[in-house]
Amino acid sequence: MVAARTHKNVSSRAIDIKLGKLLWTMPIGIILWVMLWATIDSGPWYLNDPVGFWDHIHAICALLPFFAIPIAVIVLVIRRVRSAFSWTSPLRLMALYGVVGLFSTMFSPRPQQALYWGCLYVSVFLVIEALITKPNVLESVSQLVIANWLIVGAYATILVIVGRNELFSEGGQLIGYGIIHRIPTIVEMPMSRSSGIGRFAAIPAIIAFSRILNGKASLRFLWAVPLAVFTAVVITMQSRGAVFGLAAGLCVILVLHRANVRVIFIAAVIILSAISIDNKIPDRTVRYIYRGQDRVEFLTLTGRTNTWEEGWELFKQSPLFGFGPQADRYSLHGQHMHNAYLYALTQSGIVGTIPFLAAWILAWLQFVRLARRPINMPEQQRLLLYEVGAVFTFFTVRSIPESSAAFFGVDLLVVAPLLAYFHILYVHYGTARLRKRHGFSMPGAYTMQAYRWSGKD
Repeated sequence: MVAARTHKNVSSRAIDIKLGKLLWTMPIGIILWVMLWATIDSGPWYLNDPVGFWDHIHAICALLPFFAIPIAVIVLVIRRVRSAFSWTSPLRLMALYGVVGLFSTMFSPRPQQALYWGCLYVSVFLVIEALITKPNVLESVSQLVIANWLIVGAYATILVIVGRNELFSEGGQLIGYGIIHRIPTIVEMPMSRSSGIGRFAAIPAIIAFSRILNGKASLRFLWAVPLAVFTAVVITMQSRGAVFGLAAGLCVILVLHRANVRVIFIAAVIILSAISIDNKIPDRTVRYIYRGQDRVEFLTLTGRTNTWEEGWELFKQSPLFGFGPQADRYSLHGQHMHNAYLYALTQSGIVGTIPFLAAWILAWLQFVRLARRPINMPEQQRLLLYEVGAVFTFFTVRSIPESSAAFFGVDLLVVAPLLAYFHILYVHYGTARLRKRHGFSMPGAYTMQAYRWSGKD
């Protein structure tokens, strides 16, 4: 009864997830998190005789995670409270995959470089552990997710502004594919490939679409601008993974916002009407998907299937532990694996891939269970849950043609907080709902943590 009353009092109180309190509630954690984001597009190659101002900046950025790691460890030690995550949580399962990758660096053809990337991967989880503080774990993780929305939105906006002339022609033609060859660098940093820009644009497009369907009425029309701009960027990039991932994410938003089923009907009518008016649309769609490739290139997913075959042979050479981070680059002559699960097998073998795959599956189970019946969940939190689920859907689709969250990079910095969010929200609402429905306490860490996080810790 006490636990049930406690949960009722907490769940009825709207969780404050506004950005205005972000720097005040988590100053150290946010600084550490920004340090990790600053490492994107930097690397150990900048440490060897940097030349010029920007090379020195990149060299500093390449070392920032190694400053963040000890600070995060110190925060965890002096906090002296139990972690917000159990060992079976999606976040820690994926962290375990990273730890196995660290061990596997001894089998890498380039162990020092592999160790660098392995440490960067693990640093993400250490910082999140330090950032998510009790008893306000739900508020902290919600703010982290929203902070990520802002960071990704800022990246996407900068890319659009810098590459606007190469993204859109005067005739409105789609010329974004292959932009990396026309704009190789931005501020002396490598330009993102079409799939990377598509990823940056897809996330704010999903968020904007969700806010249009279920945001404040006075602000809904404002969200139409980023939705239109970033959806156009995704389409222009012609990255099939981004296009299909965005479509899947938008479908999840439509399904979860059950009151807006009429939108699906209207969209279907518009599409069918357009096809009936212009019968060339199907042919144009096929040309768009093929991107000028022949049948062989298309069926091999731009050569991905050939790399997957080589990756499978590489995995069989060290099936238990793999060859450490960047195994595809170091053992396949610089090729990219372009598949999260094959990358995991070549990096950490079967031992590491099992928890990696389990993290994805468990996160999906938690999300589906929460989304089916968001009982006692404040409106803000329910909306954020839907957005997190849609973005997670995008990266799940993207994990097939790209190595999403399998190595340190943008995908991991976005996906890892989503895993943390699902787990904390599930513990906060899911287990309490089960206690109320069945009238008994569930054994194990979930029940105890749900009670402790309710404010009685």
